[in-house]
Amino acid sequence: MTQLRQRGTGATAAKHEIAAAPDDRIVRIVATVDAMAARGPADDLLAPLRPRLSVLRPPRPLRFTRLLFHALDPLIVPASRWRPGQPAIPRTALAPMAAHVRARMADAARIEAAIAGRFDNESDPIADLGKTLWPEAAGILASPDIPAAWAETGISVDILILLASSRSNSR
Repeated sequence: MTQLRQRGTGATAAKHEIAAAPDDRIVRIVATVDAMAARGPADDLLAPLRPRLSVLRPPRPLRFTRLLFHALDPLIVPASRWRPGQPAIPRTALAPMAAHVRARMADAARIEAAIAGRFDNESDPIADLGKTLWPEAAGILASPDIPAAWAETGISVDILILLASSRSNSR
């Protein structure tokens, strides 16, 4: 109890405890969160683990968003560390961008069916499905349409345009 008082209460205490967990426990925690149909606040528990996860590299279920941004994974940063003009993508932008692509892509349901039960360490399905997904997604994201949930990211629409366009590569 004293230890919890020193660290805080509730979610803050849980985040501290999870961040200090041994590797095998972190892998189990990530697998539990990944198995949730609606992750919501559980995703916040993973935030302090991301640096360790990049080292541990546990297999993660291949979801639409993960496949869409697979090749860009090294460029994804926490929103708190992201600044306009960086060659990076704030993590908060991923879900709205993926939902936008999913809603407008004709093959989205087929891709989601094909990745069901797959993991991000399986290179063949990523390469095969990426050939379909990535070019079409680039066109969708470069369109003038704004993702429905974009306001929740806290990022201006001008930055979305920069992130989604090929112009972001030339700056």
